[in-house]
Amino acid sequence: MQFAQKRRNYGDMFQVDFKKINNGRTKGILLDLDNTLYEYEMCHLYALKKCHKNLRKIKKVSFEQFKKDYDLAKREVKKNTFDQAASHSRFLYFQKFFENKFKKTFVDLTL
Repeated sequence: MQFAQKRRNYGDMFQVDFKKINNGRTKGILLDLDNTLYEYEMCHLYALKKCHKNLRKIKKVSFEQFKKDYDLAKREVKKNTFDQAASHSRFLYFQKFFENKFKKTFVDLTL
């Protein structure tokens, strides 16, 4: 990396040299915030519970089963989109979830 140097004993952390970045052409910096400014797992679980609540309007299913089916869909999407940004798409996870569960896509529920 041109503007960052890996820090020893900090895993994947890098120290950024902002003086090198501030070259007059830089408009912004994109940071990955997962588990940095908020606790990802807690927020993710909350969102899944809300999705489960909506799903129960059309099909009675336990949260445990919903989570297993969601995780299966997620693994399938990751397998088919390996090493691509789409492998992180919750939209694709839910699309695959509905295809697996109902043999069709529910666009309104996927969104």
